[in-house]
Amino acid sequence: MTIHNEVVFYDQANCQGTTYLEDDAYGVTTPAAFTANGTVLISPTRPATSRVIASYYDDTSGQCTNNTLTIPADPTQAGPNMKTRFTAPFTIGPGVLPAAIVQVPTNGWLLLGAIFAAVTIIALLRLRS
Repeated sequence: MTIHNEVVFYDQANCQGTTYLEDDAYGVTTPAAFTANGTVLISPTRPATSRVIASYYDDTSGQCTNNTLTIPADPTQAGPNMKTRFTAPFTIGPGVLPAAIVQVPTNGWLLLGAIFAAVTIIALLRLRS
């Protein structure tokens, strides 16, 4: 699952009160973010209205910052809590997919050779048993 936004805005200081997500400038995706406790928030309501917020939680840094801003934002709906849904170890946040364990040939002849080798090995194993 990919979370588009990484900031949850609050109408009160110290990341308390009603939660809001900043409206997606492109309007293509549903804005979503994680709260500090791991709950996924989505914001399916459009269009955004101008909101005065008093603090925000940044999932990337894990910090709550008090700062009064006026932003175009949507109210949120709570989704599942990912920290209670899955057993550790796992991470919530931006990441990079690991490299493939096996190198996949991109050349047609190399791929054909790899398939031939696999079929040959399977046939030899069947002959032995």
